[in-house]
Amino acid sequence: MAQFKPNIVDLDKFKPTLSCLFKNRSSEYLIDPEDVKKFNTVWSFIDKFDLEEDFRKFLSKEGDCKNFKFIFAAVFFNCHTNESIDFINQSISKNSNLQDRHPCKFAFDLLFGWILEYFIFNKFGSKFGVNKSGCDYDYSFKKGRNINSSADFVLGTRLIELSVDNWGCSLPRKNAFHLRWKKWPKILEEDMYLFILCPNHSKYHFYHCSSYAEALDVSYVKRIDSFSKGKEDVDGYLFKGWNKLPARDLTPDNISKSFNDLLNARI
Repeated sequence: MAQFKPNIVDLDKFKPTLSCLFKNRSSEYLIDPEDVKKFNTVWSFIDKFDLEEDFRKFLSKEGDCKNFKFIFAAVFFNCHTNESIDFINQSISKNSNLQDRHPCKFAFDLLFGWILEYFIFNKFGSKFGVNKSGCDYDYSFKKGRNINSSADFVLGTRLIELSVDNWGCSLPRKNAFHLRWKKWPKILEEDMYLFILCPNHSKYHFYHCSSYAEALDVSYVKRIDSFSKGKEDVDGYLFKGWNKLPARDLTPDNISKSFNDLLNARI
């Protein structure tokens, strides 16, 4: 993995540089090939749903942008000022999930998931009454204290957990999806629905937890390589047998239908 290093510009060049990076969709300040893949995934997703202007507003006005102007754009393009780095450090440096990552790198990983979930659930789910919840309900890098639910989203009394499967591991040809730590037992305990998004393949799974438990082969594993860093093992659960639980095409009509089905208790 390439060593992460934030790119720093002078304060007077901050906004014009971000504007140029957005206009050119440039990943020039991203070092790690995995980050570049995530960056390109976001743009493909934005284009698929014609969300460029919505995306521009998200990067400049949502969540922590109310506390630090353009902080989401700074993180997404890895284009910082000393002030933006200080803001990230103060928000994230004590987070127990850092795993030796640079705080700006950790912020990038968080933001990647937020972007995808924001547009799927806010753009298509809000009209059905879906609301953001959980410890990051306000899209703030500083972990919230006022947690209104353990799930990522709520629809009435129904709880929805989101997981982004960026490399399509839950599709039959790879057939090896993971959930970290005790997330799976928590999903079962709280009777949640699990939305698994595969943005690079324009697919998604959206079922009640019982459907996953009944259809798939689920086993505990002591180490998930893709989540473990160095000597620090991240355990969790391995899900196989995905040919038994088909994915849906990621389209506005399908997503709307899924939320409508959930609202009317058909899934």
